[in-house]
Amino acid sequence: GFYSATDADSLTSDGHREEGAFFVWNLEQLTKTLGAEDGALAASVDGATKGGNWEGNTILNLPRSIGEASTEIGVAETEVRQRLVGVRDRLLAARAVRSPPLRDDKMLAAWNGMMLSAYARAAAVLGEGYQPRPPVRGGGVDFTAMATASARFITTKLVEGGKLRRTYKDGRAYGEAYAEDYAFVIAGLIELFEAGGDPVWLEHAIALQAQLETHYSAENGAFYKTASFAEKLLTREIPDRDGAIPSANSVAALNLLRLYQLTSKPAYLARADKLLVAFSKTLAEQPASLAEMMIAVDYRDDTPKQVVLTGTAAAGFGPLMATLRATYLPSSVVVRKSAAAPAERLGKVVGLSAEKEALDGAPTAYVCEESRCELPTSDPKTFARQLGKTKRFKSAAPAPGDQK
Repeated sequence: GFYSATDADSLTSDGHREEGAFFVWNLEQLTKTLGAEDGALAASVDGATKGGNWEGNTILNLPRSIGEASTEIGVAETEVRQRLVGVRDRLLAARAVRSPPLRDDKMLAAWNGMMLSAYARAAAVLGEGYQPRPPVRGGGVDFTAMATASARFITTKLVEGGKLRRTYKDGRAYGEAYAEDYAFVIAGLIELFEAGGDPVWLEHAIALQAQLETHYSAENGAFYKTASFAEKLLTREIPDRDGAIPSANSVAALNLLRLYQLTSKPAYLARADKLLVAFSKTLAEQPASLAEMMIAVDYRDDTPKQVVLTGTAAAGFGPLMATLRATYLPSSVVVRKSAAAPAERLGKVVGLSAEKEALDGAPTAYVCEESRCELPTSDPKTFARQLGKTKRFKSAAPAPGDQK
């Protein structure tokens, strides 16, 4: 799980509380910690200056490439990269003795759902064993493993009796979940299913969507913030604005549309339409207030690509996966059918995957729209052409004289 937050303030060496004190550096501190030579290296690479970028200090960052920094200080790029590993270890050790900011160690379902989405999407886009540059301690990052651990925490610690809990702390879950908890967790589980192909995560998403539908549905088609069995309030709020965090209804709208594309069950599409109709006046008059829901509107008006990748090995889909990662497909769902995803179990939740087999044992791609598929291919170039075909928008042509 992921804790909620840390304070911005922490104690300085002279006992004063200052915002960012735990994290920031100045040139004197870099030199004292690393010595003159490596201090200058860190300052050049990490953008530290005399004036700083934060109240006289510097939030370390990468304002230019390692190559550009190496040219500036007259040191070969390979040597710079090698030295940076030791530099970062020493800076981390020095920071560890500073007074850390206080931490809010409760774990919220919604925020853990967002972290799950982030790791799962990173896994889908960047692939396994992603190596950040410049090198950092620990080597590559296994995003799928991180996302899977997150999903296991949520589904084993925050789900009780099929219902989601709001908070986990001190070894127990408590508090009735809000609609946003369901929406963000469902979104994360869908992301993880697409990133790894294990149908168990889609099954969890479907089960939680059923709970949201049963206990949070409003008469107008939206979702209430609180459950029907929660504490009775004077009014039950309907989340209707996207702020720093999108509203539950906006996230739920896209979840429903994605579930429809994955399962081919019309009930999800009908429910999404009902939700969007509930907000149609706001969407027409104040679309910026529901920016996240506009993504769902765009998805609904498009004809999303349904991509099925099938192969005999669990290791991956080779060049086909590289092609998919390099293609921008905002309106799409991805299904991975391999030895890691039991075909029978997958077929029960994603009917589109049934009877989709690998050609001659090679990784194979099926590109479909509304369950109608192009010819299967194992050729990355053909796959790229199929993915890049102009999408067929469903929106009706404007009536004569309509200038919009």
